[in-house]
This record gives sequence, structure tokens and C-alpha cells, in this order.
Amino acid sequence: MKTMIRSSSDLDHRRKRILYRAWHLGTCEFDYILGHFVNQTIAILNDDHLDQLEQLMKNPNLSLSQFQSHSTSIPKWNSDVLDLIKQFHLEKTS
Repeated sequence: MKTMIRSSSDLDHRRKRILYRAWHLGTCEFDYILGHFVNQTIAILNDDHLDQLEQLMKNPNLSLSQFQSHSTSIPKWNSDVLDLIKQFHLEKTS
């Protein structure tokens, strides 16, 4: 499945880095989950959300099961950005 990544020409350096990283996490599941979310929201996320997103992407052992089970081994698991990611995908599928 080929996905179009939004243009980053209007983004600052930090947002460009996050956009790229969201599509290159190393697992197809998280590339899909975070990539689509970041594509649509990167321009409107606040600095707190960007901090939380960067922290989430720093975890080298992300797994779909951790994401689904809200594992406590992932930092800031109850963060606002995770709620936004879940809401984004729930709305997308309904």
C-alpha cells in the first residue's frame, strides 16, 4: 500500500523531522498509525503534543499490542497526544 505523505514545505524543521519519523518507525503498523495521524495534524499540534509525540517515537520497542493494551512501559502512556491518535483513527473508521 502506497501512501502519500503531505508536503512539508510549510513546516518548521521540528515538524518536518516528526513527519518523516512518523512514517519510518520500522514497523508497518506504527508507520500506518502515526503516519496518517501526523499527516493530518502536524500543522496544528501544539508544543506539548509535539513533545509527547517525539517521546513516543523514541521508544525503540513499540508494538501494536502495547499500543492496544496501554502498556505502562511506554512513557506518558496517558498523554493527550495518544488520546488524539486514538480519536483520529476511531473517527476515520466509523
